[in-house]
Amino acid sequence: MTAQVLDRVHELGINTPNASGFPIIEIALTNPDEIDAVGDLLFDRGVYATMAAYPLVPRNEVGFRIQTTAANTQRQIDHLCDVLGEVAERFRLQTEDEAAAPGDLEHA
Repeated sequence: MTAQVLDRVHELGINTPNASGFPIIEIALTNPDEIDAVGDLLFDRGVYATMAAYPLVPRNEVGFRIQTTAANTQRQIDHLCDVLGEVAERFRLQTEDEAAAPGDLEHA
């Protein structure tokens, strides 16, 4: 299930630090001020996500985390992949090129 979601994330050109294939997928926003709107969209579409807001994370890591489990159905995974496409259409998510280099943290 996680591999299917990661495939969709990469298909959309979204950066994620998940190189292990483990079921927690982090997605950072280009504009950290959009976190509330992204969270609202995810919630309205029935997708549970953990929001990673500044100052809990550095500004360049503001975004959300989704997690798949063995309890998820194929229908739920398909829905999540569709919603990720909608999020990518409406908001700017970090791409591989925009991802911060290690140690390049923005401090407030």
